[in-house]
This record gives sequence, C-alpha cells and structure tokens, in this order.
Amino acid sequence: MTEPEHTPPPPASLIVRHTERHPLPSGGWLDLTDLNRMRAKDLRRITRGANVGAGDSNMEVMFRVNDHLAATLITDWKLPYAPSDTDDGQPRDWVLPRVDLTMIEELEPADYNKVRKLLEPAVKLLFPGEPDPSDYEDESSPTGPASA
Repeated sequence: MTEPEHTPPPPASLIVRHTERHPLPSGGWLDLTDLNRMRAKDLRRITRGANVGAGDSNMEVMFRVNDHLAATLITDWKLPYAPSDTDDGQPRDWVLPRVDLTMIEELEPADYNKVRKLLEPAVKLLFPGEPDPSDYEDESSPTGPASA
C-alpha cells in the first residue's frame, strides 16, 4: 500500500498575524499564531494537507492533522538540541515545519507532547463535534440551555 502524498499547507496568510511564545520542556520555545486570527481558508488548507488515505487509522489521521496544524501555526522556534542526521548521514539544522514537515518527528517526546497540547484548541476548532444539549454549562459548548 502506498502512502498518499502530503504537502504542507502554505501558511503565508498566518505569518503576519499575532503570535504568542510558549516555553518547551527542553528549554527551547516556539511561537504560535493566535487561533483567533485563523480564517476558513487556513482550516481548509490544514484538512487538505492531512490528505487522508483509504485504510488510514484514526491515530494516523490525527498525527497528520497535528503535523499540518504545527506547520501552519508555528511561526518560529528555537530548540537546544539538533535534529537527527538525514538518511544519508548529513547533519541538518532546524527549519520550521512549514518548510520541512518531518521536523515535527525530530522533537524530543516532552517537546512533542507540549506541542500537541498547545494545538488542542486548534483541533477542537477544526473538529468541534456534534452539539450536545447536555453540555450547556460548558462555556465552549455550541448549545445553550433548553429553557433559554
């Protein structure tokens, strides 16, 4: 089975928007675009970039969505360790995930988990789920009380 091609979404429209710096467990940091500055076109690029193939597991789809969210939302970063060498043994430098999506795979586990945690609000924005009247007390719920 061949893997579908995955092209990182072009995040040019996001680069000029507001960002916030977040520390990473390794001592590094990253700047993320403010989600309130995203537009539908950004969300569409992310979902297109995840490019789900037949037979992909839910976990694989979420990895791809997270990778493409990172490629779109990370506007800068500094990490205190080097990425792995290329397959042919050449050293490489950190570049942003929008330039090389495989950079996400080079993060240390604690940094990767922090990035995933930082991206959770964006995942909820992309996949809000079905409205549920029983969650009306939750401020993020799209439904209000039935008596309102």
